Amino acid sequence: MFTKENIIIAFWEIYREKSINKITIKELMDKAGYHRSVFYTYFKDIYDLLEQEQEDFFVQIDKFLPYILNCFFLNQEDKYTLQKLKAFFSMYAPKLYVLLGEHGDMSFQFKLKEKIRKNIYKFFHLDKNDLKAELAVEFFINGHLNALLYMYKYRDRLSIEDYLEIVRPVINNIFVLKNRQ
Repeated sequence: MFTKENIIIAFWEIYREKSINKITIKELMDKAGYHRSVFYTYFKDIYDLLEQEQEDFFVQIDKFLPYILNCFFLNQEDKYTLQKLKAFFSMYAPKLYVLLGEHGDMSFQFKLKEKIRKNIYKFFHLDKNDLKAELAVEFFINGHLNALLYMYKYRDRLSIEDYLEIVRPVINNIFVLKNRQ
């Protein structure tokens, strides 16, 4: 399993610097330190590797989204939840930074936004025909994702606690008040 993990690590290092369509298997395997043929043990092509990584992220976000929603929206933040949030951010923020950044994947962005959107509507029992609710959800999703990118960019100077301190009042004003109407 270490071989596959090493290939994936090398992939993200390269993907951070260039678009997916410019990454070659030879370049990737040279960086990972394996013969090109080893790549095909795990992946069909570069796009398959990216798709597997995205699917893994979506599986994890499905598991973790309840913690995120409770932490952000209900102010339910115990040590365990905060640790989970930090672990999730530490593991997936570097990948999100790439996927949502200049070399990112637009289809991933759309899928992620749709997943978040569906969960917010379900969490708050929002009416899908309410344009103001829809506007609030879109504002939250786009603002939140951009704020996460900013947070990651300055991760050495900003903590998850700082992030929650800034983002939570905005979220509460948008959704909690909207949900009480």
